[in-house]
Amino acid sequence: RSALYRQEADRRQARSSYTDVTEYLQSLDMRIRVTRFEEPKIARISQLFLRSNQFNLTTRRHSEAECIAMMQDETGCIPLCASLSDRFGDHGLISIVVARPEPGVLRVSDWLMSCRVLGRGVEQYLMNTLVQLARERGLPRVAGQYLATSKNGMVKNFWAQFGFESADGVEWALETSRYTPSTVWIHGDHDGGESEHNGGE
Repeated sequence: RSALYRQEADRRQARSSYTDVTEYLQSLDMRIRVTRFEEPKIARISQLFLRSNQFNLTTRRHSEAECIAMMQDETGCIPLCASLSDRFGDHGLISIVVARPEPGVLRVSDWLMSCRVLGRGVEQYLMNTLVQLARERGLPRVAGQYLATSKNGMVKNFWAQFGFESADGVEWALETSRYTPSTVWIHGDHDGGESEHNGGE
């Protein structure tokens, strides 16, 4: 844990030397790995489900057994977990997104993230990934929920920032044809180390 504190102190020091946030994000040399749930990560995944409150769109709690069931459901569930590292060190597993293909729509049932990586572009990277998955599956819409709690007000406008629309503030949806990929400065482990920065903020 002391090593993590040192890494975070180094990041803060580096941030103070940049007046432009984009230059700072580029300097971090961030790398993300997005995969389906994997057996060695199940305990940590379930822990995140049980403990994440602030950046958690639905705050559904899932046990290890339920996480394993999602992992094994190859056709009805797309359970993704993301790990992030940068030039200062490894953040470890920092985000979970669970989506389910339905007729005409990719429905997001869970989306949560560690607050330690806010402002890095992780949620934008993952939204780019989700919309691309929907397009690849021929699903013209992505939909999700925001279920308000006493602790997750910070993500009240999460869907709206990506152009999703809602009649009640709970159910949100977007036509994938209307989505413009967000600019991110994160290297995916699938892209040969090329930084992804397509689209606009």
